Amino acid sequence: MNISIQDKTNHIILKWIIPFGMIIFLTGQIILPNNSSHISQTYTWLILPAFILFLSSGKEVFKEHRLNTLTILTLCFIVLYILSFLWSDTDEDAGRFVKDGIYIVLFIFSIYMLLRSDYWDFSRILETSALIISIGAAISLLNHFFILDAPTGVREYRISNMGDWGFGNLDNPIPAAIYYGSFSAILFVLFSDRKSSKARSFLQLTSLLILNTYVMLTWSRGPIISLFLSYFLSWILIKNKKSTIALLAITISSSIIYFSDQISTSISDRLNNSQSIYATNEIKINSSGISVTGSNFKFMESLEESEDFLNKTFSERGSIWITTYKKSLERFWFGHGVGAKFQIPYNQNRTIAFHAHNIYLQVFYELGFIGLFLFVLLICLLIKHLYTSRENINTKIAIALLCIGLFSYITDVSKIFTKPHIYWINFWLPLGIAIAIKIKTNASPLSFSRNQ
Repeated sequence: MNISIQDKTNHIILKWIIPFGMIIFLTGQIILPNNSSHISQTYTWLILPAFILFLSSGKEVFKEHRLNTLTILTLCFIVLYILSFLWSDTDEDAGRFVKDGIYIVLFIFSIYMLLRSDYWDFSRILETSALIISIGAAISLLNHFFILDAPTGVREYRISNMGDWGFGNLDNPIPAAIYYGSFSAILFVLFSDRKSSKARSFLQLTSLLILNTYVMLTWSRGPIISLFLSYFLSWILIKNKKSTIALLAITISSSIIYFSDQISTSISDRLNNSQSIYATNEIKINSSGISVTGSNFKFMESLEESEDFLNKTFSERGSIWITTYKKSLERFWFGHGVGAKFQIPYNQNRTIAFHAHNIYLQVFYELGFIGLFLFVLLICLLIKHLYTSRENINTKIAIALLCIGLFSYITDVSKIFTKPHIYWINFWLPLGIAIAIKIKTNASPLSFSRNQ
């Protein structure tokens, strides 16, 4: 059987380079010393090979398939983001946003090609990445307890990196919790849904508990709550003996971590004594759980009262959200444009926010009501597509990741339209999986190692 040079090249790209590039993208924050290295290596091993594959075989691959509604809506959302540059006051040039849009499209295309091919099981790529990330989490925990000699329950010592070596440094506990939590969710699904050997199952569960421990020690409420919602949703979808074991193991280990510090001193006392900026205006938590009073539920008579309530509940984010909302109304229909300048003082004007700390408000600010409507419609359609194919292992993973994204993005995350970024894992990755599975349903497995 004669195989053309083009097919041989495509075979190498799809079987070896793009899978390797996907692992580099997913694990680069751990195995590479800084964010610039992560981005440049993602370009080299994932984005560029996907571009070459698209140029050489894109037309042939898609010739028998019409674009589905989810794909069309995704492209419309990306195009709107790029076009909004025309009315933005950003200092960036238009080429930057065009390139970002192309990167996202090629990322989704690479996911489609991996799922469509018969070379690799995509969930195995995700599993390999999650195991690598768990090693990074283990190193971080060793550094936390044995080098820094840090306690478990003080927010001043929130874990966020692997130490002083430049690896795995996400600079802030919140994105660290979202990032590590995403791989914890992946392992939860794989452990629960896969029929694996006892040794492999033990490795998956151990790695899962390591990652979950890391997330707990970030003491980032939003990502932690989002992760546990993801666990619970995955448990509902899978609901077997292994998923129940995983959920119980996580619950027990998390409870031990949470209450361990209260053996000698209550968490609230330590928060009051801490000089950390993270300890300011946080919800006080004690052994009885989150303190809730009837006044929290009284009717909000004014926007100012709402702002005060949100500030107390969400660490001063209320002022940012209310001001963002007001500024968004100034350009209601189409927003201020992609990359628009954003500076909002909060915390009694002592601090400046450079993004909305809420992805939905950020989209509203940049793209207006039209963009927000398109974004919400895209999310609803994505959820529908994932639910209809929920028996697929990759879909279950996508649902778990999307759950973390949709809920954690309420209190953090500056943008999802950017160059290769860890936040892609919770939106563009599930979206790529949904698009790929939708198209793949009526398509034969793709391989360039044989005549098509």
